[in-house]
Amino acid sequence: MGENVVLGWLTLELTNSPFMVGVAMSMRMLPLFFVGVPAGALADQCSRHRLLMLTSGGQALTAATLGVVVLLGTVSLAHVLLVTLAAGVLRGIEQLERNVALQQRVVRQPDTRLRAAAEFALQLEPAQTLAGTRRGGGRGRALRQRAAPGPPGVRAPRT
Repeated sequence: MGENVVLGWLTLELTNSPFMVGVAMSMRMLPLFFVGVPAGALADQCSRHRLLMLTSGGQALTAATLGVVVLLGTVSLAHVLLVTLAAGVLRGIEQLERNVALQQRVVRQPDTRLRAAAEFALQLEPAQTLAGTRRGGGRGRALRQRAAPGPPGVRAPRT
């Protein structure tokens, strides 16, 4: 979420064009459409843990690169678009890997479906899910009630 704001803001500061902000956002999302099949083939050939570490490190490197270029004052729209495209490719590979790992965990261990659903929810909306869990409302309450041991139809006592 925060990187979307920064990307849009930086692009708007550089170009003063809402159209170019849209182009920059599309450079971030476009790789998600095209990277699926090659990422799946790559995932079959490599260790999942190693691939996740590499993609996470690559995303950190792209963010640091853009930050350094901005701090040096030499940033241009081309820098922003290329770094954003590279980060989008890495993000697409990482998302595919995380989804495959989650699905395999559920298939191997059927009793962990609730935990896997919670992990998937955290992956999609971490701030909202954690906030709901901390304050005892929203998704957090629903997850606790579903996870409560006991006969079907009997809810766990409120905490």
